[in-house]
Amino acid sequence: MTPAWTMRFSADEDTADKLAIHDLAVAAWTPIWERYRMIVGGELWEAVWGGWQETWMRNVTGYVTEVGGEIVGYATDYESDKATVEIGANAVRPDHQGRGIGSAQMRHLVAMFRDRGYRCAWVHTGMDPARGPARAEYRKLGMTTNLSCGGVLGSLRECPDLPPPNGVTFRWANADDAQRVREMAVDAWRPVDDDIRAALGDDIYALTQADATAKRAEECGAATGEPRTVLLAEIGGRPVGFATVEEDKDRGLGKLDAVGVDPPHQGGGIGSALCMEAFRRFRERGTEYVVAWPRPGEVTPQTRRMFWKVGMYHEVLATNYYMML
Repeated sequence: MTPAWTMRFSADEDTADKLAIHDLAVAAWTPIWERYRMIVGGELWEAVWGGWQETWMRNVTGYVTEVGGEIVGYATDYESDKATVEIGANAVRPDHQGRGIGSAQMRHLVAMFRDRGYRCAWVHTGMDPARGPARAEYRKLGMTTNLSCGGVLGSLRECPDLPPPNGVTFRWANADDAQRVREMAVDAWRPVDDDIRAALGDDIYALTQADATAKRAEECGAATGEPRTVLLAEIGGRPVGFATVEEDKDRGLGKLDAVGVDPPHQGGGIGSALCMEAFRRFRERGTEYVVAWPRPGEVTPQTRRMFWKVGMYHEVLATNYYMML
C-alpha cells in the first residue's frame, strides 16, 4: 500500500531541497555505480566515474515527494521541445523503496505532461540489475517502445594492435574536409536511421528522431574545424571513413564520439582501423583508457563486434523508453 504522500515543485532558491535531493540521489545510485565497478574494474571505473558523489544531482530543480513532511523521493523533467518531454533522474530513498512511491511519482509526472500538452515522453535508464525495478515501472506506465544505447570501455594497455587494411592511410581532418565528413556521416547512418524509424513507429520517430542524423552529421562536419578532433581514413587520397575523438587529460581518458565508414567500404575493417589509429594517437599523449557512448539505436551487432574486436569489451548497456501521451 502506498503511504500518504505529497509531491511538490522544488524552487531554484530552495537550498535545503537541493541538499536533500543530492543526498537521496547518492544513496539511491551507489548500488548502480558499484555494479559498474564490478563490470569494468577499479582502474577504468575511477577514470570514468571516480568522484561521482561530489556532483551527482547537486543543485537540481525538480519535484520532491514527502511522507510525513520528510523528503523521500524526487523526480526531474526536461522539455526537449514544445511537444516532447524527458523524464529525468528520479529515485526513492532506499528505506522507502518497495512501497509504491516510485510508481506514484511517475504517474504524477505523466499526468502533468498530459495537462501541459506534451505529445511524447521518453526516459533513459540503464540495463543493470539495480535498475530492473525502474525499467519495470516505465513499462507499467506504457513506455514499451525502446532503443538500445549505452557505453563501451577499454584499457589501452589491453587493446590489440591490429594492422590497417592495405592501402588505408590516416590524417587529421581540417575545415576543408567538412562537407565530405557530412556526406559520409549521412550515408553511413542512413540504415541505422531506417531501423530506428521501424523500431519507434512514425509518430514517435517524427517527434524524437526525425532530424537526429542530419544534426549529428552537421556536428561531425563542424568538428573538422577543431584541431586533432576528426580522424580520417583515406584510400588513394580520398576519405572513406572518419572518427571524431576527444580527450580528458586529467582522467587519462580518450573518447570515441563517432565512427562512420562510407557504405561502399564497410565490412573491410576500416572502422576497426580508425579505432586502432585513434588509440595509437591517444597512447602517444599518455592516455590510458578509452570510452564510447553509442547513441540510441546505435548498439547493433555490427558495432558491438567492432568494439569487441578492438578491445573495448566492457559494456554498460542502457535503453531509452518512449510513449505517446
